[in-house]
Amino acid sequence: MVGVVLAGGRSSRMGMDKAGIVLGGRTLLERAIDALRPLCREVWVVGREGRDDGVRYLVDELPGLGPIGGLYTGLRALGDGRAIFVACDMPFLEPELLEQLLGYNAEAVVFRLGCRVQPLPGVYDARLADRILGQVEAGERSLMALLRASRTAYVELPTSKARALLDVDTPEGLMRAEALLREEAWTSVG
Repeated sequence: MVGVVLAGGRSSRMGMDKAGIVLGGRTLLERAIDALRPLCREVWVVGREGRDDGVRYLVDELPGLGPIGGLYTGLRALGDGRAIFVACDMPFLEPELLEQLLGYNAEAVVFRLGCRVQPLPGVYDARLADRILGQVEAGERSLMALLRASRTAYVELPTSKARALLDVDTPEGLMRAEALLREEAWTSVG
C-alpha cells in the first residue's frame, strides 16, 4: 500500500503554509507522514518541494484545483492499485484509524460520521484518475461528486473518534488543535 499526503493547497484561510505549522513539536506534514508510515511501504507527498527524508515528492499535475488535483496526481503516479490519501492539515490521524479503511472492495473507501461524509482520509483506486480528469474538464472539482459517481464504501466512524477528522484550515482551527493537545497532555499526566 502507498500512502499519499496532499500538501499542495494555497493555505489561504490559514494565511501561512499549513504543512510547515508546528503542533506538539512536529509539523503538520510530519504528523501526516507519521500516520501513514506503519501501514505503507512508501509515502508520497503531492504539491511540495522534495527533501531528503525517504519520502517521494510529486509536483501537482493539476495545480490550483485543491484536493481533487492532488488526488489525480497521486493516482496517476500510482498507475495501478490503491493508495491511502490524507490531507496534511489533519494532525490527529492515527495508523489504527486509517487501517479501518483497508479491506473493502470499492473504488473509494471513506469515513462517514453520522450524516457527514469525509472524503479525506480515504482509500482510492488508481482507475479513478480518468474519471477525475473527465470531471475536472466538465468543471466539477468536488471530491463529493467523485464519491457519488464511484463505487464507494462508507465506514462509520464512532463519535468518540471524531477528533481524528479535525482539520486545521484556519487560525481558529489551529488554536482548537493546540487546546486538544494540551488537554490530552494534561489527561495523560493525571
